[in-house]
Amino acid sequence: MLPNLFFLSLAALAPVTYGSSLRRASTSAISCLSIGTGNLTAYTPGNNVLPAAGSPVSLLSVSATTSILIIGGAGDLFELQACSSTYMGYPEEERDIDTTIYFGHIIPVKRSPAQPLTCLSVPLQSSGATDPYQIVNFPCSYADNATQITQFWKVSQSTKSLDSSLSFLGKTSTDPNEIQWSLIMGRAFDVNAPAILATANTGSRAVPLDVKFELT
Repeated sequence: MLPNLFFLSLAALAPVTYGSSLRRASTSAISCLSIGTGNLTAYTPGNNVLPAAGSPVSLLSVSATTSILIIGGAGDLFELQACSSTYMGYPEEERDIDTTIYFGHIIPVKRSPAQPLTCLSVPLQSSGATDPYQIVNFPCSYADNATQITQFWKVSQSTKSLDSSLSFLGKTSTDPNEIQWSLIMGRAFDVNAPAILATANTGSRAVPLDVKFELT
């Protein structure tokens, strides 16, 4: 059984429908380079809450302005952009013998023609938002300031097996705060699907998640 999930017919919630578009984002503030596209897959390490092969990850529209990241659906396509931000202080890319690490934005590939470019975001600065945080689809910021904290992600990819992992950073590289963010399974907006949430609460009893970014 999934923990603490509310259920509501998905028939009342229209799936996210976007028009496909990829682009390189570059401004005088920060610059981002497209690394590739792929699907996100969620796993529950150490238990069988999700299938061993993992479950697809999708965006679900829950209101006219909000889409959330859920486990289930057809599995949306996302773009990884490695970004250079002086404010965040991470390199676009790090490499060693076994691993390549990218830092930057995760962008849904499909969107409506009228919709601005959007990024997966953790709304740390939103009024009323509390830990654990929903992961939402929000207009990308390319300003080199604190807005990047909500939209900066880390993707670690093995150079041997091509296995990869997605994690939320939630702080600048020079932040002395030692709190580490993790992804968990939880509930959001009472939808009939488990949501992926971000938490800095290491004592959380929620089901932990491994989320892989399967770049193609």
